[in-house]
Amino acid sequence: MVKKIVDTWKVDDAKPVIVEKYDKVAVKNGIDDLLRKTFTTKYEVAETFKTRDTRLLICFIACIFSGFGCLYDYLHPFPESKVVLAICSLSYFTITGLLYVWEWFVEKGTFFEGAKPER
Repeated sequence: MVKKIVDTWKVDDAKPVIVEKYDKVAVKNGIDDLLRKTFTTKYEVAETFKTRDTRLLICFIACIFSGFGCLYDYLHPFPESKVVLAICSLSYFTITGLLYVWEWFVEKGTFFEGAKPER
């Protein structure tokens, strides 16, 4: 099911992408998609997802702390779970701050990351 959706969800070569020129976000996304397609088809660069996977891992760890705090609070009502909730909340906000640092200093607006296959 998912493979069928992904296979049909591609930009057609014959159909140009039309955006309003004053919509900066749509123009940027259109150029990003065009460059990504050019790199993968014309220059045969394989797209890698290392930075996106790292961002997802950071988000997952933050969600684990949040979920554990909610579960612990459900099993042990508030006065008893005060310390665990404080630790989980501080951990969540610290990891979210780490995520923002990752996006600002490592990703820096990267829209494509790839590796040319060895021949």
